[in-house]
Amino acid sequence: MRFTLVRRWAAAAAFVPLAACAGDAARPTLPDDPVEKPPQVLGLLGVTITGIASGQIRSTVTPVPLAGNGRGSLSVVNGGMTLEGILSTFVNDGTRTNNGQRYFVVHYRFRNATGATRNNMTLLLATRANSILNTGFTSLLKSDGTPADSSIATSIIPVGAVAMASDGVSLMGLYPDVMQVLTESEVASITPPSDVTNILPVGFMVRNRDTQGRQIPATTDPNVWDGEVTVAFRVPRQPTAAQDVNSISMYFAVVEDSETRMTESMEEAFDTAAVRRLRERASFLGATTVTVLAGSPALDPAIPDYPGQRQICAPRTAGTAASPTTFMNKPASYARVAVLRPGESLSACGAYFRSGTPSAPVYETPYTLTLKAMDRYGNVRTAEADTMKLVQSSGPSVSFGAAAPLVSGSATVDATWHAGGTSVLWGVGRRLRNQRVIDVPFGDTPGGLLRSR
Repeated sequence: MRFTLVRRWAAAAAFVPLAACAGDAARPTLPDDPVEKPPQVLGLLGVTITGIASGQIRSTVTPVPLAGNGRGSLSVVNGGMTLEGILSTFVNDGTRTNNGQRYFVVHYRFRNATGATRNNMTLLLATRANSILNTGFTSLLKSDGTPADSSIATSIIPVGAVAMASDGVSLMGLYPDVMQVLTESEVASITPPSDVTNILPVGFMVRNRDTQGRQIPATTDPNVWDGEVTVAFRVPRQPTAAQDVNSISMYFAVVEDSETRMTESMEEAFDTAAVRRLRERASFLGATTVTVLAGSPALDPAIPDYPGQRQICAPRTAGTAASPTTFMNKPASYARVAVLRPGESLSACGAYFRSGTPSAPVYETPYTLTLKAMDRYGNVRTAEADTMKLVQSSGPSVSFGAAAPLVSGSATVDATWHAGGTSVLWGVGRRLRNQRVIDVPFGDTPGGLLRSR
């Protein structure tokens, strides 16, 4: 008998830029003879988002004066660009006392009045002398207007645009091409303005709202908004609502890139529909590089690669390249149950956050499966109090051992098969009892294969 595991997760302000890029067609393609060059900084934006704790989210955007330029920008090209917030959403995930998170999404419209077309623009988080703890953030305020705990700044993490699924547990990707992640060498190649101390390798893409490409043509009509950009973060919920962060201010370096890159966020990696949209967009844009992050199912050899696929396991979200302090996989709340077969172990970077070669089960012999309480980012929730069990929704005759309590986030339960075939098993905890997390076919099928739904 051979054993196959198929794993399923239920889951207004102006700034003024520099020179123009060449235009392309409605469906963007690479130039015949591309000349690669580092992303170029066009300007610096200050963004403030308020109402995060109250749910009444709104945003203001202002150009940031830069040293050595009395006009307050790097250059002036027939006016500027306008960025204006138009839509916001939020999701609460987990409990206040155990790494609960609030995910919030702010969608902006973008108008280019510079007289020149812009292409592949990214808003990368940037730091200056007044930034908090080498993050992109300059101010964190509570609902009463007083400062929030400054240490929270290192725990505010960029995410994809997400919403909660109907099961109340899974996160769904809303639309693709929101987040962008660069390598440390790529971000190091960017020449920042003189009073920008650090550019982080994470940010958000500017998209054309009509053609869905990346080019934003120039316009003189104040009523024409050809671009859009979505900014999304997760911020930790505090022990009380009064301590929650309600307002954040940050810097974004606006850069223009000669290469068409995309990123699969950690939130959309386990959402089948989101991944399909991402693949379609990569093809549409003619993307030359698609970055995947920790745990992505795209790392499974059985899953087709994205164009130019590469992995950046856990990009830096705070600190410097030489001294990073926070990464994108920073722990969050209990959201998943991982089921590991004998011979498998958790992996911080591997496909499905697992590695190893599993052994095969034997008829009428207990086969010990390990159930782990996990967050969405590959971290074991060692402090969780829960009881784990296995149940089967379809398949041949199989019996299970008794439910077991979590010890340091882990429990073991035996499964004994009495016949061959395909078993669909659930790893179930009291708090996640409705979440179907794993399929376990057992029988004459290829062994060791891992697929996402």
